[in-house]
Amino acid sequence: MRMQKCPECRKKISKKASRCPFCGVDIGKRFSLWWFALLFLIAGGMLAYVKIAGHLEAQRLAQELIEKQRIAEQKERERQERFRMIVDGFYANQEDIIANLRTLIKKNSFEEARAELADYDIPNLQGELTPIKNELKEKELAIKVKAVPSKDSETNYKLYYQLVQLNPQKKIYQKKLNRYKPRYAEKKYRQASQYLKSSAKDYPSLRAAFEAIDEAIKLDPRQKKYRRAKYLLEKEKLLYYQGNTIAEMAVRDDGRSGNERRFYVWIKNVSSQVVSVDASYFTLIGKDNRSYRFLSSDMISVNLQPGTETEGRVSFKTRSLPQKLIFANDNIGTISRLFP
Repeated sequence: MRMQKCPECRKKISKKASRCPFCGVDIGKRFSLWWFALLFLIAGGMLAYVKIAGHLEAQRLAQELIEKQRIAEQKERERQERFRMIVDGFYANQEDIIANLRTLIKKNSFEEARAELADYDIPNLQGELTPIKNELKEKELAIKVKAVPSKDSETNYKLYYQLVQLNPQKKIYQKKLNRYKPRYAEKKYRQASQYLKSSAKDYPSLRAAFEAIDEAIKLDPRQKKYRRAKYLLEKEKLLYYQGNTIAEMAVRDDGRSGNERRFYVWIKNVSSQVVSVDASYFTLIGKDNRSYRFLSSDMISVNLQPGTETEGRVSFKTRSLPQKLIFANDNIGTISRLFP
């Protein structure tokens, strides 16, 4: 039989005994209390360790932050000292430095000039160096533009535009700019017109055409044909689907017949749910800022399945030019297409 000592009277008793036959102490209860006390001490020790470790980690992070700040401050002091030495050196030899830079520019030694400028290119000296930088850039551009063929209106315009910005007093630059400006505008107009004449059209090409005609109008806003091309591109844009995450709409303005304004409309379901389409969902806002409900339509009411589309004609009783066509219901929300 395996024996153990009673924790109270220390006499040997059976390990199976739950109570000491000599002193009557409850063996199981005493051992349970002892284990509970031991576990409590262990848990307390672990908690104290976690607190101490957390405190030490916080101290370490604080020290790291202080060290980073110290290093940053030291670097800033060194940078300011370096700037001070550069400024002192520049002003002590300013006339010679400027004269040497101008000589290098005159000799077309642009790389050497840039290298020397880099030695003094700090915020404190920008006021003194900016005129020299502009002289360098002007000389480089003047040489570059001479190599551009006269038929290249775009490159010539852009280079002479920069030269005018650098030296507006030089009349030859402005004269050349005025020469190439209308040529460049016409080039951008032709690019936009090519889209209108093309039979193969896509949305990226339309965006490029818009960029071209916007540039042409910016260059010469008085040209009516440029604004007309922009108007036609806006109408072309209506032929591409736009909308929300549920449905998209494309529109073609078919003009007016008597008191009836007509449109051809496409609706596409771009969601994963069924979409209800009906002509009664359309509203036209005219240029007179009045709202018009649909007058007639050959668009059949349909529950549009995901990924499918429907199309048809919708007309409104008005002589007003269109401002906005709205397609709206509780299921889809609101889709608006603006007219030019």
